[in-house]
Amino acid sequence: MLIFMLMYQIMISAPPYGDTGSHHSKRKTHLNKKLKQRSEKITVLYNLHTREIIPLENPDKQSVFRFFRCRKTDIYPTFIDNQLLIELGKLVKMFPTQRINVFSGFRSGRYNEELRKKLHEVARNSYHLKGKAVDFNFEGVDIRKIASYLRRKWKGGVGFYSKSIFVHMDTGPKRRWRGL
Repeated sequence: MLIFMLMYQIMISAPPYGDTGSHHSKRKTHLNKKLKQRSEKITVLYNLHTREIIPLENPDKQSVFRFFRCRKTDIYPTFIDNQLLIELGKLVKMFPTQRINVFSGFRSGRYNEELRKKLHEVARNSYHLKGKAVDFNFEGVDIRKIASYLRRKWKGGVGFYSKSIFVHMDTGPKRRWRGL
């Protein structure tokens, strides 16, 4: 998308054939403003561990699976619940941001067990194992506001981890909890 916008901007920067450029600068300024407005509205998912970025809106399935793969074992999920991305999109409308930081998506069984032994707050049958959970925060947005909103509105699981500065959201049954 960004490449397309840059190519489009280059194409409009030269005046049309035979044009003296008198009205071209007004047209160029108008189009540049529109492009800038559109580019400012793009929200990306940023994986804090792999430093990968994908657009929140309409990412291709292969990019989503790569992005949400297990950070420890590099195993790709066989399923990622699209409802997670849809809900993140709704949250961006409530709490505008250009970057959603993802702490954890899919986890392999081995990595989940490792975390259970180390942290003691990780569920044996975590929804991360099923591609149905994400731990995240929004850059520039108070995470407590997002957690409070999700606790009231989200139909799935919501865990708030204030010391870890992220919210857990999953598409399982409605549950609420606070972690360290």
